[in-house]
Amino acid sequence: MRLLTAELERFRCRPVLGLVAGLLLLASAGFVAMAWSSTTPATAAEISAGTQDYEAAKVRWSELNAQYVEQCRARQADGQGGDSDCEPPYDSDDAPGLDSFLPAPPYFPAEVGNATTGLRLPVLLAAFAMGVSFVTAEFGARTMGTWLTFAPRRSRVFATKSAAAALGALPAAVAALGLAIGGIALVFLVRGAAIEGEGAWSAPLGDAAHLLPAVLAAALLGAGLAFAVRHAAAVTGIVVWWALAVEFTLPQVAPRLAPATFGLNLRAWFEGSARYAVTECGPDPDLAGAVGCHDVDRSIGASQGGLFLLLATVAVLALGAVVFRRRAVT
Repeated sequence: MRLLTAELERFRCRPVLGLVAGLLLLASAGFVAMAWSSTTPATAAEISAGTQDYEAAKVRWSELNAQYVEQCRARQADGQGGDSDCEPPYDSDDAPGLDSFLPAPPYFPAEVGNATTGLRLPVLLAAFAMGVSFVTAEFGARTMGTWLTFAPRRSRVFATKSAAAALGALPAAVAALGLAIGGIALVFLVRGAAIEGEGAWSAPLGDAAHLLPAVLAAALLGAGLAFAVRHAAAVTGIVVWWALAVEFTLPQVAPRLAPATFGLNLRAWFEGSARYAVTECGPDPDLAGAVGCHDVDRSIGASQGGLFLLLATVAVLALGAVVFRRRAVT
């Protein structure tokens, strides 16, 4: 426990990690600013223009009804209309109201949902970067060997440093989500807009409940890769290669292997399910001897997405632990 406490203190004292957290909070503030802009009350000019459009629409509505009745009676006079009543086809109850011509009022679930969804990638990248930076800085400054003289058991150093990376990234993620959700709620209060709607609070809290475990996984993945290759540049190269070769190219070349990508599994974890399409070919029932191909939608669930993230994290941590234990530290 003392070793973990020391690692957490070292994490807190690293300026670059504070910079990453600050950039993350800046992204959250951006969503709050967007909410402030989108909740601006309608101006007098907008209300006037909307009212004019509404009055013009009512006139047009009445003209269409009158035109229909006139044409109907003309057909009846010519003996073509039958015995049908020439009632106006457009009921006044179906006519659009004034609200349809004015700017839509702000909707809290939509605003906060956009924020929590938009913060997913920045938060995960920040957690990953924190895990990488916290470990590679030790190897880059050649202080890992000195640290091992005080804590000679490499397994303990690996475990506590990885745990410190994950636990250290968590407050930044919580602060970013809290700033976004709380800031948007404050904007609605200041604007006098209603904080209501389906899932007004349950939806963002549910997003946070799914995002925070993913943050832990991202930080641990970063720490595990850093222990394995020991250089931030090498980790960056691996991430770029994976993004191009696996995340982007693999689903195009082999769609059946799409469930092996982080993107699909993260989407399933956050949204409850994720779809992908595969091409299946077989005998064409309409043409004898012919082969027909068509796309078939498949999906993975949140449990499969979460299991993939868990197994990937464990595998990378195991690789980092083996390399750290067997490779010399200078």
